[in-house]
Amino acid sequence: MTLILGMWWLLYWTVPGGIKRTVCRLRVANELPLNQDGGPAVGIITKADHRHMGYITGVTVLLTGLGFLWASIHYSGNIPLQVDWVTPPTPAAPATLATAEASNAIYDPNANTVQVIATVTNTSKSPVQVSAFRTGNVSFLNPLSSLPHGDYEYQIKSLSPQDPIGPGQTQQVTITLDAQVLKNLELLPLGQAQYVVAGVLELTDGQGTRNFDTIQASLNPTST
Repeated sequence: MTLILGMWWLLYWTVPGGIKRTVCRLRVANELPLNQDGGPAVGIITKADHRHMGYITGVTVLLTGLGFLWASIHYSGNIPLQVDWVTPPTPAAPATLATAEASNAIYDPNANTVQVIATVTNTSKSPVQVSAFRTGNVSFLNPLSSLPHGDYEYQIKSLSPQDPIGPGQTQQVTITLDAQVLKNLELLPLGQAQYVVAGVLELTDGQGTRNFDTIQASLNPTST
């Protein structure tokens, strides 16, 4: 039906020798101002033409409405909306075994080490152990918990004290890192405006539950 309506309009306006020879009179049609038909003196577009186009438009609207009506009657089982507002479930709160706060970071260029000193408070009912210190894209692992097994994983040079922290206890922990690793990865802020060392201190209990605390401290070189 759309093809028939389109051909009706096309034959009416453009076929040479047809009812309205606009193609043959293209020069005259192009000189007419926009939205003006030139009146009877020009004779390109008349009131009868407007009426004729109204017929085509009316038939088009009528067929469109009948098509929607026919489709709704014969295909009433439509597909429901495929989008919906979904509220994601609230994630479970991460386990809180302990709290940690860094108090100092010491860079020793002679020993080529960085010591991160933090105060750890065990708030759980079981002992916790420092298992890793992570900064940037590198991880320093406690060999008592796990050994390095991938890229950018290294061993903590020393941990003091090495014993787990008991329930309810607060203890100062000193983590000694390889400064050369941090230098190679440009994670040691030497020669910068702010001398700050920051990272995530990971603690675990006997059941393997992990606790993460973000700590940071000013870096204090032992010599310059």
